[in-house]
Amino acid sequence: MKFRFWCEFPDDVDWEKLAKWLNELDLDIEIYTAVRSRKDFNKLKKKISHFSERIEANPWPVLDKKDGYWFSGFVSKENIDLLDDFKDLKIKIDVEPPLPDESYTFFSGSKWVLGGLFKKSKNSEYLREKIKKLDKETKIIASSFPMPKFMLRRFGWEEAKENNFMFYPSFAPLWIRWLYRFLFRFFIKMNKGANIAIGLIGVGIFGDEPIYKSLSEFKTDLNFLDKNKVKKCFIFELSAVTRRGKEWLQVIKDYS
Repeated sequence: MKFRFWCEFPDDVDWEKLAKWLNELDLDIEIYTAVRSRKDFNKLKKKISHFSERIEANPWPVLDKKDGYWFSGFVSKENIDLLDDFKDLKIKIDVEPPLPDESYTFFSGSKWVLGGLFKKSKNSEYLREKIKKLDKETKIIASSFPMPKFMLRRFGWEEAKENNFMFYPSFAPLWIRWLYRFLFRFFIKMNKGANIAIGLIGVGIFGDEPIYKSLSEFKTDLNFLDKNKVKKCFIFELSAVTRRGKEWLQVIKDYS
């Protein structure tokens, strides 16, 4: 498999430690890191290159929390237009409903995602056209939930040359993960060639999402993706890898 990384918290990454591990493992990586502007990205990329030339850094544009954080048809056209600042770079566009106020639980998370399908998102078409336009000018990864495409379009998602869908078994209790993997097999078959994001190694922006409790849980899901012939995989999340240990990188190299 080809592995790349989502980096939601670049300020929490121990770049010096990561650079050391990459040298020891003789491993080069590509990351997409959350930034709020082109200026922020340029500054961060310079910082990363100071520590290691083994890291290819690309932007993952996000908004201020008060503006929704992720891009979707629920945010303003002015915020959607901020994507133009990155048009000549490789970028990830994460299409999800606005960040809710409540903390994460399985119930609140389900309500957040499914509830968005029944709300009117007035700028969905505008975002979809923006993605189409940018996809002609740069390399976009259009990322969202593992749901039917007609549902994702209600959020403003649009298919790009490269697409990514989330496979996060850590969200499900251990006793039911077999069912989650069984159902996800069919999604993989219907979306051949897509990137599959796997996790969670560490919490995301909610701050309290369920994560892998052990390396063996991670290996089980990597085995599942390998068995189902997934060729391109994103790992969530890079700062957590530097907190949890070099062995997480070693496993990723072993499956590469």
